[in-house]
Amino acid sequence: MREISVYLHNFDSHRKGYVKIEKSLTYLYQGYVNSEKIISLFEYWLFSLSTLHRCYGDKGLNEFLLSRNNDPISYSYFNEFGIEETSSHDLNINKKVILWIDRYFPMQYRLPSAPSAGFSLSLLVKHTKLLVSQLPRNSDNILVIKITEIINLYLFHLGINANNIFFNKNIPDVFISQQIKCNNLRETRLECAPIEIMQFKGYECILLLNRKIDIVGHQHGGGYDVAYNDPLTYFEKMVSNSFIGWGFSKENAHQTRYSASQKIDNEKKNGKVIWIESSNDSKFTSYCYPVLFDVKKCSEIPKYIYNELAEHGVNYFNKKYPGKLESNRYKGIRGTVISSDQIAEKLLIRGDVIIFDNCMHSLMYYCLENQILFLIVDKRDIVQYYTHKMFLWYKVLRKNNLLFHDDEYGFLSKRIKTLDSRRELPKEVYMYYKNMFN
Repeated sequence: MREISVYLHNFDSHRKGYVKIEKSLTYLYQGYVNSEKIISLFEYWLFSLSTLHRCYGDKGLNEFLLSRNNDPISYSYFNEFGIEETSSHDLNINKKVILWIDRYFPMQYRLPSAPSAGFSLSLLVKHTKLLVSQLPRNSDNILVIKITEIINLYLFHLGINANNIFFNKNIPDVFISQQIKCNNLRETRLECAPIEIMQFKGYECILLLNRKIDIVGHQHGGGYDVAYNDPLTYFEKMVSNSFIGWGFSKENAHQTRYSASQKIDNEKKNGKVIWIESSNDSKFTSYCYPVLFDVKKCSEIPKYIYNELAEHGVNYFNKKYPGKLESNRYKGIRGTVISSDQIAEKLLIRGDVIIFDNCMHSLMYYCLENQILFLIVDKRDIVQYYTHKMFLWYKVLRKNNLLFHDDEYGFLSKRIKTLDSRRELPKEVYMYYKNMFN
């Protein structure tokens, strides 16, 4: 667990550096209606700078700051895996459109990854993206100078020499722009996955409006509030007025990413055993999700699953992670390989047995929605980092023999072999999901 301590120490170091410049930021943005959110977003960006430096040194930080890519996560995957950077959106500012926005801007906005079932909500997402892309960004030269000074001071406290780093080349516009005057000053709600405005693609500039933006943050994938001490989750909640999760958060709602499939074969009895692989992660994201990363880099879990399946004669399939994020942890231990181009949820049917090698995979929700039996293998010493709600879920899974540890030799294969011919998700597990996760 030494590695987790290193990741957590990185966040602690960030906080110690940040508190030294927090008052200056409060003073600098005191005239902005959405100052608190801008400051929270700025703290995430500072955390990203120091973490990128820790991961890639002076060269990597310089490269990030001189590139057109403002998203630290996207940059980290480009740096390590060659996945192309996402270019910033070019603005096509039209004064007539801006005047129209001033007068008719709606009271509700929506960005990708917020629940968007239905035509009207999908249309609202497109409408919001279009309007936000037209907002004028007028740089404030004095603000640029002061923000650059603050960045240098923050890094100095962390022992990073910033003399040769040209910060003003890539400071996101939301931190160095004048407030945007809007005649219609009604309070407005923005529903989104907070990460959408933390990628600095332009959506975050909605916070420059002199109108209060009430952000309702939504979970958009697996793993949220499963473990304590996830910095990225911390920052997503910091920029939100409220945050709605899928089951483990303080406030929850039924997830809409996965729904009950019409293709489920209720009569199928003996389906496939399918091992869902985990992805490669960048060094940067290891500091964002330290507990999950510690599990995903563990070589003992795949070895345990392989030994349980292969040595006890269980025929199985592997669903590889697509693209350049395919992990090399599974080389030499895969069963029959399912093409990475195939969408996983379109392959899984009732009667199959799905194996996850971490407890944070979002496909677990698809299995729950469709009552597909799944088995999880996790590290035993990770349990100490579980949140209270995750620990309760863990106990339900353990009681129903759905979660195993990588030192329980023979347990996983025995569970698969002793399943009833009709492989079903235990009723207690399904009802717990229906009653407690919604």
